[in-house]
Amino acid sequence: MKRFAFDMGTNSIGWAVLDMTDPEKPQIIDMGARIFSDGREAKTGTPLNEARRAARQMRRQRDRKIRRRKAVLNFLVANSLMPGEREERRAVARLDPYELRAAALERKLEPQELARVMMQLSVRRGFKSGRKDRQAENKAENEGMLGGIESLQANLQGLTLGQWLCKRREAGSSVRFKARIEKSKALYSFYPSREMYEAEFAAIREKQEKHYAGINWDRMHWIVFFQRPLKRPERGRCQFYTDEERGYRAFPSAHRFRIMQDIGNLKYYNEKGIEEAITLELKRKLFDSLDSKKSMTFDAIRRLFGETYTGTFNLEDAKRDKLKGNETSADFRKPEYFGPIWDGFDIRKQDEIVERLMIEDDEKTICDFLKPFGLTEEQAKKISGCNLPVGTAMLSSRFMAECSQIMLDENLPYHDAVEKMGLHHSKKEMRELRRSLPYSR
Repeated sequence: MKRFAFDMGTNSIGWAVLDMTDPEKPQIIDMGARIFSDGREAKTGTPLNEARRAARQMRRQRDRKIRRRKAVLNFLVANSLMPGEREERRAVARLDPYELRAAALERKLEPQELARVMMQLSVRRGFKSGRKDRQAENKAENEGMLGGIESLQANLQGLTLGQWLCKRREAGSSVRFKARIEKSKALYSFYPSREMYEAEFAAIREKQEKHYAGINWDRMHWIVFFQRPLKRPERGRCQFYTDEERGYRAFPSAHRFRIMQDIGNLKYYNEKGIEEAITLELKRKLFDSLDSKKSMTFDAIRRLFGETYTGTFNLEDAKRDKLKGNETSADFRKPEYFGPIWDGFDIRKQDEIVERLMIEDDEKTICDFLKPFGLTEEQAKKISGCNLPVGTAMLSSRFMAECSQIMLDENLPYHDAVEKMGLHHSKKEMRELRRSLPYSR
């Protein structure tokens, strides 16, 4: 009988063939490894498929824009706002959309004039930040857009975007949103947001709806402004509580769990190089300090422990001069975020708040979620735009909170704390061994 074994990694596959005639003394028939290329450009480090992915994204955006324009056109034709014949529609396309967008707030638009306005709104809908546009590859461009949006918002002064653009064009200025490049950054003197376009749609609807009561304005708004939500990646299951999702690294419970692991691994050596035990009292003082800061240098830890602690720590070296703290809570305790009310929440509530910030893309939804906490509008916007650490841990929020509390209260290392919870930190469930792989279609 032969047994095939594989060790599959990201860049290689190791394999072996074993002769299992004598199960007590298996013999290696052959073995080897297949190493794959890195999949990145040697000089730049960028993935080889980045260009292909960017082209695919552009094709999808183009296809969605075409489908949206067709959907708007079909809606307008079905509601007798747009002619059904192609030749007649060309005359509508020659109408000035900027003049009509301004006139829509002053007089009744003719059906084809209203159709021309809606067709332009469906093509140029403005930038909609999904709150997740903080990735390194998009950060510089998005910062330029957001700066242009702030500048434009200050210049509107009660006008709709269409009115402002119409006045700008009458003054002989360009209405195109063009970027200027400075120090490899794209900067915009003005740039429209999705909210500006939606506010203009609402203003036009308020003036025109009484003249076109038979139109389903809600449906038209959905067709023009609908945007597909981003697909949220799966988080995987907790190593121990397998019915629960893994917690985000930004969770306060994840920070506390990491802090307690560092404290459990921390050892102190005096000036003679002899290890000295760190008392439970000092460990709790260190935990409180790290839980209140983003980080703490080893020099600061020595000062915290007392004047007699002048030696070194095992975790201290040339590349590591500090221990990380509770970065999330350290930020959220600031007055411009939650302030003192943050520490009034228990750890599970803190994790729940951070989870909403991590998974929710819509800023308005986040602001509505934060309203019951009695925060100001400025605080809610600041919290909504905070830059949290990305990625997930291997464990769930509940496990990390419970385990770190046991480690702190009973001065136990990680593996003992896990055993105290009735679990095992490395022992896996033994599954039934099969002589052959099961058949599946």
